[in-house]
Amino acid sequence: MPKRYPAGTRVRGAVTSVTDFGVFVELEEGVEGLIHVSQMSTERVDKPASLFKVGDEVEAEVTNVDSREKRIGLSVKALRRSEEREEVDAYLKRESEGAKFSLGDLMSEGLDKDKG
Repeated sequence: MPKRYPAGTRVRGAVTSVTDFGVFVELEEGVEGLIHVSQMSTERVDKPASLFKVGDEVEAEVTNVDSREKRIGLSVKALRRSEEREEVDAYLKRESEGAKFSLGDLMSEGLDKDKG
């Protein structure tokens, strides 16, 4: 299982069970992961049933795999953090590729306008 679902992998599955401590998600036939209540949102969740019901499709990130216990830990919160990091990295890359002016260029352009 660790090779098939390494930590950091995005997965999608259907909620099979909702408990007070989390929700179980079927990733493929015979393979389930748990999204613990603390990993459901960046905000506090008191009742998992307020966010999920059996049959809901959910996307999460694999946080850990215990092959001896055949358990897969999932996190919606970690997935959101990863998505935010990717967005920031993409933004910074676009900005650095699009940066055609230096501070000196901008300052001299401003001075030229003041002279005219």
